[in-house]
Amino acid sequence: MAKKFEDYKVGDTFSWGKTVTETDVVMFAGITGDFNPLHINEEIAKKSFFKGRIIHGLLIESIMGAAGAQYFQGAYLGHTMNFKAPGRIGDTITANIEIVKIREDKQIITYKNTATNQDGVVLVEGECVIKYM
Repeated sequence: MAKKFEDYKVGDTFSWGKTVTETDVVMFAGITGDFNPLHINEEIAKKSFFKGRIIHGLLIESIMGAAGAQYFQGAYLGHTMNFKAPGRIGDTITANIEIVKIREDKQIITYKNTATNQDGVVLVEGECVIKYM
């Protein structure tokens, strides 16, 4: 899916998604060591203001990063993100990418990255800067 650097232009859009399962959340907790009860304990999470378990915000961000990896051959130089709403087990998370800036002399691409669920609710939004390889 990745193209040559010169084939990209400002305004190009891409998307990629994944449905998050119970297994994904448990494996992510195991890999990262983040066993926050909001992610793994329904009884405790029900008592929170989220009223139930939520998926790790960085799991959503990882899906966003995977989307970039589908379309760009490069290395992250930076990534900002703002968490807007929680994701839940069973949600289909879609990362939507829009190129907003291209620095041709350094082969750097900046893109807006927004993660939404199946209902179109924005969960995370941010901006990524990559050095194309």
